[in-house]
Amino acid sequence: ITNATAKDRVLVIKPVANETGTATITVTALDGKFGSTTNSFALTINAVNDPPSFDLATNVLFVAVNAPLQTVTNFAFNMSPGPPDEAAQTLSFLAEPIKPDFFARGPLGGPNVHVLQDGTLFFRVATNVTGTNVIRLTLSDSGSGVAPNINKSPQRLFTIVVTAAPLTSPANRLPSSGGN
Repeated sequence: ITNATAKDRVLVIKPVANETGTATITVTALDGKFGSTTNSFALTINAVNDPPSFDLATNVLFVAVNAPLQTVTNFAFNMSPGPPDEAAQTLSFLAEPIKPDFFARGPLGGPNVHVLQDGTLFFRVATNVTGTNVIRLTLSDSGSGVAPNINKSPQRLFTIVVTAAPLTSPANRLPSSGGN
């Protein structure tokens, strides 16, 4: 602060992004006439868990009615727990369909749509179901989720479209499918 004339002055400190630690800050106030006053204080910047991030290969998938279990490798990619100081955190996806009954029931009773840690998407549509379903996908890391920490990515949406007729155009087929 220089050339301040008000009785109360504000010291603004902007820490470097993703840096943590303690620093001693010394402030000297000069009155311009009679002398100066010096005061020191410790400023501690605590680590904050940044949100994880990821990208999707596509946001729309097409599959024919009554198709077997579908597998899409590298559906999610560029998964990151955050900056380098968070590299040891583990990641996990949560897929939440808007219409859970659109999918066959999985072995644990929930909708059969999952994304593995490596970004592979698995899903099986329920028998004789056609139409469109939107899936909300989030990525969580093992860091703290207590404010101001953020351990969940923003939601990414993708759509699965089930057609009544077999898919014949390569442009409409699922990028990679499993099952026979």
